[in-house]
Amino acid sequence: MNDFTVIFNGVDLSPYLRVTEDFRRGIGTTRTNHTLQVGTHHFKRYTGYSLDEKIIEMPFVVRNDLINKRRELARILNVSEPAQLIFTDEPDKYYMALPTGDIDVSEERFLGFGTITWQIPDGVAYSIQAKEATNRKKDVLDIYNSGTFESFPKIEVQMTSDNGFVGFINDEGALLQFGDPDEVNGVAYEKSEYGIIDICGVNFWEDTFAKSKWRTNEGFVVQYKGMDCKQSGSGLSYDVYNISYDPWAGQKFPSLRTISYGTGEGWHGPSITRPFTPDSEGKDTAKNWTFEIGQFFISGSVEQAGMQQWLVNTPEGKNVAGIIFVKSNTSAHEMTCCLVINGQVVKEMPSKSFTGNMLTGWWGGSWKVDKFNNQFTFTTPSGIFSFNNSAAANLEGKFITFYAAQWKTLPAMAVNIYTSCRFQKHNVEKWIDIPNKFGEYDVLSIDTGKGTILLNGLETPGLGALGNDWEQFMLKTGENQIHCLYSEFSKKPEMKISFNEVFL
Repeated sequence: MNDFTVIFNGVDLSPYLRVTEDFRRGIGTTRTNHTLQVGTHHFKRYTGYSLDEKIIEMPFVVRNDLINKRRELARILNVSEPAQLIFTDEPDKYYMALPTGDIDVSEERFLGFGTITWQIPDGVAYSIQAKEATNRKKDVLDIYNSGTFESFPKIEVQMTSDNGFVGFINDEGALLQFGDPDEVNGVAYEKSEYGIIDICGVNFWEDTFAKSKWRTNEGFVVQYKGMDCKQSGSGLSYDVYNISYDPWAGQKFPSLRTISYGTGEGWHGPSITRPFTPDSEGKDTAKNWTFEIGQFFISGSVEQAGMQQWLVNTPEGKNVAGIIFVKSNTSAHEMTCCLVINGQVVKEMPSKSFTGNMLTGWWGGSWKVDKFNNQFTFTTPSGIFSFNNSAAANLEGKFITFYAAQWKTLPAMAVNIYTSCRFQKHNVEKWIDIPNKFGEYDVLSIDTGKGTILLNGLETPGLGALGNDWEQFMLKTGENQIHCLYSEFSKKPEMKISFNEVFL
């Protein structure tokens, strides 16, 4: 097989070996039929089948320089997970494979003979070139799958306006839904205006005008569970947090980090506080509003303890609502996320506090609080929670406070940082545009094979409906139709479905 080459994990193996004539790939993959004994009869009933992994044995010969070629092949084949395997007589397809078992090489003078056993866990081959379909012309996509087995597509949605939900239905009736189909675009309002948009970026904290809006250690903090929360320390400084470990390696987060926490007999640390920018009518308080924050709160070791508060307060310093993150357990990576209304904790959400936690770790960090009269809605990385609180219905906010603290002299949290803060004021006398699940320019990415959901590059599992038909949402061989859905009030999002054809 002189013209036959093999490419594994991007490396052409032809300089090291030649596949010999008795190479066999077989037809399809291992199939197991399932039957069921019927009563006392001697026959059985067929109930279905399953496909197993595929094994390909590839005999080869190595010519000349056997020692160096054996060493180099060992290096190339030493992979920690399945990698692309391409046989050049099918250059448009690949397997996800890895070698298994021993690779014995019998040496005869300048020749070495052996067999590589390729293990293909999913048992199939994929087309190298992905197919794509978009909804530019219509919201019903006709897709033809030329493979010999079903394929799970990837979906990308670019929002062109505010949008409450997107959904997809295949011609077998399987449904995927993200967001809330009952979400409305707004209620009565006069207008909505941003009172704060302070997002960490280049020169954010060095900008005298931006920094001058914030005051250090003059905030109004919640005395968590009756414990004194002292404002102390040297304030915050701007920094870019670089992540050096997988799977977030290379990501950078401009942020405000604590210079020092000061000292204290309980909780102690710096706060920064600023008032809302007056609206176009000159009013600097807000009864109805949306408060969005970006933050991270991560323990690097179990003995670390810390607190982080994000609060909306009245002109007199009374709390209207907010979110508090607390780690006081010094024997485990465990913390509590507290939703606060009128200075009282209305819901506690226990969570892990290590790097990969879904609430305040690198996967999470995005939170939102909406207040409309007595209705408070908290949008969190793990779900949406609503509360009625008549006592706080008429409270008007004026200040935002961010507070980062440590407990006594215990080690502080490894990461306790501010990344962004936006406050939008709403007047609800006529009509107001309520921020929806998705905003203009948001990008939703869905991998139906893995069941993963990313919003603007961050994994956001809470967007998916509990009843999503992940296992049934596939492209069968031949003709397929996908119906694309979105909110009636939304402009048409740009939707793209891509897939690699699968071959037995």
